[in-house]
Amino acid sequence: RGDLVLPRLGAAEQGVLGRAVGRLAATLAGMPQLRPGAFVDRDLTIAPWDLPSSLGEAALGALEDGFAHWTPRERDGLVAVADLADQVLASVDRTSLVHSDLNPKNLLVDPETLAVTGLVDWEFAHAGHPFTDLGNVLRFDRAPAYVAAVLDSFGELREVPQQDATTLARAADLWALLDLAGRAGQNPVADRAEARLRLVAGSGDLHVAE
Repeated sequence: RGDLVLPRLGAAEQGVLGRAVGRLAATLAGMPQLRPGAFVDRDLTIAPWDLPSSLGEAALGALEDGFAHWTPRERDGLVAVADLADQVLASVDRTSLVHSDLNPKNLLVDPETLAVTGLVDWEFAHAGHPFTDLGNVLRFDRAPAYVAAVLDSFGELREVPQQDATTLARAADLWALLDLAGRAGQNPVADRAEARLRLVAGSGDLHVAE
């Protein structure tokens, strides 16, 4: 699994694996879908989402349901950064195939060549925003050599500048962070997601470092 391989790699090897992961994310982002929604059967029929219509609306709903332990600055900041993310995401007017859990634990990697040989756990796959998977890739794995290689490879295939791709990815990933943060206390990933979301909300910066 990729999560067993990546921590052992030096910067040069991180670059090799990062380029492979970036190509994979870009390939998925290039597979068009007719409209956003959930796959509801084996024929990949798309049904409309039963979700808030925007990140801003989702953020307000999340604050009503929880996050009472957050500071007022974090709570206000969450709504502001969600509105900003909505504007960023609206700049891309197309829908693609989304794996929705594209991170090293779901990658099969050849430990010698560092080629990605498989992508597993498609249970959350859907038709959605083309930068969703890239956001997942960049959420927690932030080694500079790895991130630069992911973005370089993604940008080559999708013809998008690295800074634009990063901003779109961070904005798209707010959907997942909101969902995970609402389950904080249930598992380490949700706890880490909430900590990440609080940093973003408190700073108002989609790119804030941990």
